[in-house]
Amino acid sequence: MPFEVHYSADWKRAIRDGILDFNAERTDRDLATYCTAVRGRGVCLRGSPISDVFGPVPPEANRDAVLYDLDWILENDRMIERPIYGILNCCRVFALHSKGWDRVLTKDEGAEWALAHLPEQYRPLIAQALACYRSPEPVRADQRRTDGHAWDRDALRAFCQYVRASVAAAGLRHG
Repeated sequence: MPFEVHYSADWKRAIRDGILDFNAERTDRDLATYCTAVRGRGVCLRGSPISDVFGPVPPEANRDAVLYDLDWILENDRMIERPIYGILNCCRVFALHSKGWDRVLTKDEGAEWALAHLPEQYRPLIAQALACYRSPEPVRADQRRTDGHAWDRDALRAFCQYVRASVAAAGLRHG
């Protein structure tokens, strides 16, 4: 899906520093998921209705984007580098696979589903990720990936292996 600017701290810096090339062609597979969420859960505060601004996203495009992101998080040590993001996204994939890919689920809802359905041994890790995600405590920019907490690397690796095996068994692939 093509786009001009994708908001984040990095984009904000590039815009403010005047180094962003607005003419560059960019695409982002994740926009399918964002547009699906906006259409399914968004609230219009001003202007045209959301359905007039954002067209429908084919469920397979959303599924592809979610699974592509899952593949990314399962590579190398990304689960260890970004445990909150990784755990919660894996939980959302399991919940979507169970409930249906046409649904819009938040990371929070995915984790709640996982706490009730995934094996007991992974629940403390999921609960830790969910508590960090929900925490109102401010976190420094350099600690956002871990919420400034220590994480059990062996537990993260075991969860990652569980997710890989489950995804393979279910035949979940992007594209």
